[in-house]
Amino acid sequence: MALARTSSSLQKTAARYGIFTALASIAYFLLMKVFGLLEQIQYSFLVGVILSIGICLAIAQYKRQNDLHITYLSGLSVGFVTSLVSSVLFGAFVTIYSMFDKTFVTAMQARDLFGLDLSIAAVCFIGILLQGVMIGSFVGYVAMMYFKNPDHKPGSISGIE
Repeated sequence: MALARTSSSLQKTAARYGIFTALASIAYFLLMKVFGLLEQIQYSFLVGVILSIGICLAIAQYKRQNDLHITYLSGLSVGFVTSLVSSVLFGAFVTIYSMFDKTFVTAMQARDLFGLDLSIAAVCFIGILLQGVMIGSFVGYVAMMYFKNPDHKPGSISGIE
């Protein structure tokens, strides 16, 4: 019974923070569009920063929900699921957006490094998904080195959240 409750809590926390992270990434994407920076690919690295923050907040919340106890594997799972949910939602948004903004599609086609005969929407979705899951897995791994410490208490002054 407790295992099912913990698993449900893990999934709910990761999904919730994955949605929040995707919304923050979408807001950043739209801000880039408003300021005319969408074609400047160097600014897209901040989506990785947003994803990293979302993962750390999700792991901290999960630890809080479990009386400040977290196993390494459950923390990695929270990070992975958070990054997967966020990447799928953000990738779907960019794919849908690319159907309406042809200048964005043209700019992306000029930077097509895959050499595959795929639609630009497919390349965007696959690229965002791969980037998000790779960054998310790495950040989850690194963050768990911090959060697994029993002395870390989410919300404390020395904490990151």
